[in-house]
Amino acid sequence: MKLIPQLDTYPRVVQYAQTGAGKLLMLGVFALGLWLRGVHQWPPVILILGLIMLLPAYRNLLAALGALYYVLFQETWVNWGMIQRVATVEGMSGSWWTTMPMHYFWLAAVLLFFAGFWFLARRPGSCRWPKSTTPDRTRAATRFAV
Repeated sequence: MKLIPQLDTYPRVVQYAQTGAGKLLMLGVFALGLWLRGVHQWPPVILILGLIMLLPAYRNLLAALGALYYVLFQETWVNWGMIQRVATVEGMSGSWWTTMPMHYFWLAAVLLFFAGFWFLARRPGSCRWPKSTTPDRTRAATRFAV
């Protein structure tokens, strides 16, 4: 039993979905689904997806910036309330590492690591493979075959 048919098998549906009105309809249906499901952060998700649909030439950049926005401002990686309760039970309630700014410190450290990695990978000449010291067997075989 299939609940959702394969919509990509209907050429008229695919053709309509590729128009501006079709994209807007898909985005609206997705927004409605998120809202009905009780996802509270649906407006930024719809905004990010709408920008990606509006500017497909910048899809990779917008997806990266959207993910970064979502991670920085919408999502918390660490359950700080639980850490505060555990620290209080253990007698460390006033520690600097249990506060919310520590979350941003570690996030900045991770982002700086990735930025440094990206910078090193983008340097000219950094992606060249070392030349092999063993002779190329294909070249050697063609040399002796002639």
